[in-house]
Amino acid sequence: CGVGLGLLVVCDLAFGSACRSKQFPSETLGGSHQPYALLDEESGAEREKRALVERKEVERSKVGDLSTMWRHPWMWKLCLMNGLAWMGWFCFIFFAPDFIGIDVCAGDPHAPKSSEAFKNYEKAQKVFSISSAISSCIMLAFSWAIPTLVSKFGIRRMMAASALMLSAILWCSSLIREGDTTSCVFLFSLIGFPWSMTMSLPYTVVSTLSSESERGRLMGVLNIFVVIPSFVVLSLVGATGLASATILNAGAATA
Repeated sequence: CGVGLGLLVVCDLAFGSACRSKQFPSETLGGSHQPYALLDEESGAEREKRALVERKEVERSKVGDLSTMWRHPWMWKLCLMNGLAWMGWFCFIFFAPDFIGIDVCAGDPHAPKSSEAFKNYEKAQKVFSISSAISSCIMLAFSWAIPTLVSKFGIRRMMAASALMLSAILWCSSLIREGDTTSCVFLFSLIGFPWSMTMSLPYTVVSTLSSESERGRLMGVLNIFVVIPSFVVLSLVGATGLASATILNAGAATA
């Protein structure tokens, strides 16, 4: 797990550098975002009007974080999509190791430590750690290609591809037979592809479509829709007591 997390951090830094060097087309959200080169051609009254609009925008950005989301239709749509995707992610993060331990390796975390069932469960955690390390390597390699793919196919298609890949991986987990740890490693290693896009594309959208005065707040709002799904998933599981395999299928549906 330590190796996987280390590679994950390196990957995030590498992708951030790649994104900074890549120029994405800027889509404006209002008249106050026109090129400042036009100011030389404007009259004094027009300049004062523009300055007033910019001051009002800064004042509006100081209002509650959630209110800034509803002022931009693209933002609440992005938050909804991000929240549903993270419900799928938390189903995987929290319950994939348990799925391998119980459903694939026939283990039992509550069995005596000297029993075969407990040893099988421990073996499953090593299997998941291996798949996590491989998925981190895949994320590191694939992250370099994301800016090029976004320029070619568009960010919407890439985000849709990320959600579909996550959903497919979680659904395919139900096809793994008992004792087939090789398939587990292969399938869960592929999670690196959608993970690299989930960790970058939503924030790229906010950075591209928002103004500098409200960008930080919108990033915070987006992160709220990462935290909320974790509470939703754990609350539902705690209330229903669903099995890990069922939870992964539910995650496939939400992603």
